Amino acid sequence: MGQEEVKKELKKSGSWLLSNEIAKATGQSLKSIQSSLRRLVKWGEVKKEPASRVIQDSNRLKEKSFAGYAYKIKDFKTIDDFKFKDKTVLLRLDLDSQMHPSFISTDHFSHHLPTILELLEKQAKIVILTHQASKSNDGKNPTPLLDMHASYLSQKLNKEVRYIDDLTGETAQNSIKSLTPGDIIILKNLFSEKEEMKTKFKKQKKTKLVKTLSHLADYYVNDSFSLAHLSYTSLTGFPQVMPSCIGRFFEKEIEAANHLLDPVKPCLYILGGDKPLELAPFIKASLEKNRVNTILTSGFLSHLLHLAQGKKLGGQEEELKKLKIKVSSDIKKIAKYENVILPKDYKASTLGVAEKISLHHFPIYQSLYEIGSETVEDYLGLIKNAKTIVIKGPLGKIEDNNFQEATKAVLEEIEKSNAFTYIVGNSTVDCFKQFNIPIKNIKHLSKNTQPLLTYLTEEKLPTVEVLRTK
Repeated sequence: MGQEEVKKELKKSGSWLLSNEIAKATGQSLKSIQSSLRRLVKWGEVKKEPASRVIQDSNRLKEKSFAGYAYKIKDFKTIDDFKFKDKTVLLRLDLDSQMHPSFISTDHFSHHLPTILELLEKQAKIVILTHQASKSNDGKNPTPLLDMHASYLSQKLNKEVRYIDDLTGETAQNSIKSLTPGDIIILKNLFSEKEEMKTKFKKQKKTKLVKTLSHLADYYVNDSFSLAHLSYTSLTGFPQVMPSCIGRFFEKEIEAANHLLDPVKPCLYILGGDKPLELAPFIKASLEKNRVNTILTSGFLSHLLHLAQGKKLGGQEEELKKLKIKVSSDIKKIAKYENVILPKDYKASTLGVAEKISLHHFPIYQSLYEIGSETVEDYLGLIKNAKTIVIKGPLGKIEDNNFQEATKAVLEEIEKSNAFTYIVGNSTVDCFKQFNIPIKNIKHLSKNTQPLLTYLTEEKLPTVEVLRTK
């Protein structure tokens, strides 16, 4: 009975709890709770981690009776839950790279290395499943081969990774059957199979891809959080028919995102970039669920919010019209919140020269390229006091040297912070390298914008849902 009460409390919380917190909530003795937790951890139903690693609130860590550990209901099976020695593993990775004019690897290769290395250490036989998009999506280009991916991965691992130019045929099947512990192969591009992208969820387990490969393997491991918003057969088909778990990169992304579902306050968002409507549902959900204390805005997001509040911008309105970016119903709702802060000044380009623009100057004929110095000063002050910080999008047109100052100043201040700092999006992450800003104090960087924002909006992600512990 004690275990069920503990599980119920952990499920209710949905986040990391200390043993003394569970005891207080359930009315049981601390000794009884700790005994139940030991059993649940042993049975693989509850995850145990050092409390200082997963809980950011220092006040919660002052209680010494919890013995230094925190506990959370296990949402997903991980590599810890299976014995891989002499077992064949279907390992789904995202190794999609630039192919034209030549092969250029992505960060995904290094992201997936911990999972591959751990499976090798556990003496698994590894069959990598991945895809590579064509130069265009019109179907006219041939499906790219993955031989260069195998060669590059061989260099990274200092171990041969063989490419098999077959996916479900006799060559692929014989290659899988002949594997020995520690062997790695990459099968043919998943996009060579029409059923990969076009099969509905309920029919995926009956596809040739799933039926053939699932019978040749013992486990399925998905390490592709970057694709969690998709329902390709290789992502959601195999977990329907065979023992499955998430890899270390997938696990790392989920754990970091979970911090933002229950952040340490005060929580600060700094949001901008060129896709404001992509941010709107995330902002709305965060405000409604009281997860965020203050949202600082810039770029197209701030421009839309000005318009929603009745401000006439002039030239920037024409820019938004050209890009077909309009004030949505979500933007109108967000504009009514007092804790959503808009810039008080901007920088525009006048004949190639940066010019300060205050709000009382509007409407103006120029487009807006960056937030102004007064706004930057205000934002830096708020960053200093935050305990959780999320930033997505540069605060200016960083491809122009005249409009990099705000982004650089804000990122440098974030890097100094002791808060839980979460950097989101390709351009924002790449800014650290562009401006030579260290990342040693940054808690998490993620380029997986779409699945992350969907997860934080608490909409269902196909790949995540099929892998959840039932």
